[in-house]
Amino acid sequence: MKKAVALFLAVMMAFCSMSCGLMPSNEDPNAQQYADFATGLLDAIFREDFTAYREMTGESETAVQRLYDNNVANTADEIKNHFGLRFMTTEDKEVLHEVVGKVYSKIRYTVTSTAQDENGAYVVTIDLGIMDFLDLVQKDLDAYVDEMNQKMVNRELDNLSTDEYDLLLKDEAVKIMQARVDNTAANEHISVQLPFKMGADGSATITTDTLHMVSQKLLHLN
Repeated sequence: MKKAVALFLAVMMAFCSMSCGLMPSNEDPNAQQYADFATGLLDAIFREDFTAYREMTGESETAVQRLYDNNVANTADEIKNHFGLRFMTTEDKEVLHEVVGKVYSKIRYTVTSTAQDENGAYVVTIDLGIMDFLDLVQKDLDAYVDEMNQKMVNRELDNLSTDEYDLLLKDEAVKIMQARVDNTAANEHISVQLPFKMGADGSATITTDTLHMVSQKLLHLN
């Protein structure tokens, strides 16, 4: 069963009669609740701003902090795997978590519309500002690898083992990410949909799969 972040509404959900597509909800009094919840959730997991999300859900600060920390940790792991980094120390992981936190703090998102699909479920569309942070890190890391390869050709690294090479690569990648994160801004915009899954009890949820998709898109991980 997928985990989900839930919004419980005290109002009955109106179902549309359309057979397909989305029904604009500009005059729907419930639409703003969904838009506000989506924004509050993004604030919590990306900006570490828990105020709106806690007011809407009643969650404790500890629980929401855990939600944010888990999102940062999962993204850090994906970045580590993306670059194939080995021998990550506790200190390296802490640095990578700080890098992810800084990346998230630069995210820009705006709700552009809220609509219902053919089943009456709401879909919030956001304009997401994404950055080429990982692409720039990869470019710098490729240059480092080219330099290392040239040293190998020159027989300067004959005594370097594979593990030692990977350790050097990891150290350089961490340094590059630290340097790049402060000089990278969100400079590209894409449209992303956040669909709510409707429950029989009147609850509406945004699944963690959807939030994972947003995280991947904003870092070009997908």
